[in-house]
Amino acid sequence: MAFVAFAEEFLMRCAEPLRSKLASRAELSSELAALHALAIAEWPLELDEGYFLAYVADRLDPSADANILGRLSAADLYLAFGCAIGDERAMGFIEEHFFPRLAGALAHMDRDGTLIDEVTQQLREKLFIPRDSEPPRIANFSGRGELYSWLRVAATRTALNIVRKGKREVRLADEHVAEAISDDLEINFLKKTYRQAFHAAFAQATKSLSSKDRNLLRHHLSDRLNIDELAGMHSVHRTTVARWLREARESLALRTREIMCQNLRLADDELHSIMALIRSRLDFSIRSYLDSGER
Repeated sequence: MAFVAFAEEFLMRCAEPLRSKLASRAELSSELAALHALAIAEWPLELDEGYFLAYVADRLDPSADANILGRLSAADLYLAFGCAIGDERAMGFIEEHFFPRLAGALAHMDRDGTLIDEVTQQLREKLFIPRDSEPPRIANFSGRGELYSWLRVAATRTALNIVRKGKREVRLADEHVAEAISDDLEINFLKKTYRQAFHAAFAQATKSLSSKDRNLLRHHLSDRLNIDELAGMHSVHRTTVARWLREARESLALRTREIMCQNLRLADDELHSIMALIRSRLDFSIRSYLDSGER
């Protein structure tokens, strides 16, 4: 009976259009009960069920389909919730089960035996301690992937920052280090985690472009017209066309980011990484979108 009441509160916390999709599911209360049972079976923490489900609702992608609950990493989200509210046992599970795995993943980078200690200490401070009345950054974990993968991205980024600032030596011949240095690990994680949100935001952002900018990008990227050909078409200097293209790309990238920010709860460092991902894929995405007839 309790989860029937929880389901009502859960729906109120969900944003549209997801709320309407979930409201039609007669089995929603049972799904929430199963989600909670799965979570506590993995991490036996004594956390308030109602607060946890409200926490889950706040982190759901509004554009997701009605089966989103079945795809969540419920146990990992439960553990992250415990850490976000300062539960000592939850943090103990992180220390016991996740930090040793992260240490193993970074061992090939630790030349002098001190890097891993620095990384874990920084992770404790950056991810699990509230700052300036804001919740700890672990609260940004949405459950759309594994918590270990999310933490490994944060640990890898932290290790690379330490290496760069301290000018430490890293064995670049190691394929895992090379992958980390090139940011492939982080980029692949971002692609997997935010692919659906990116496509939806990009399509919406493209529609918001002026017809002039949209046609300019279509002629340049889809029809393969160079800057000189575009300048002749518009009877302007080539530098003007170059500026138009630059401004159109930047406008599209920033609008895509803005829409993603409206739909997702992201930390500043995640936003920075997502902007890098958006810009790296921008021309390809524009070309694919325009070539498909803007479907």
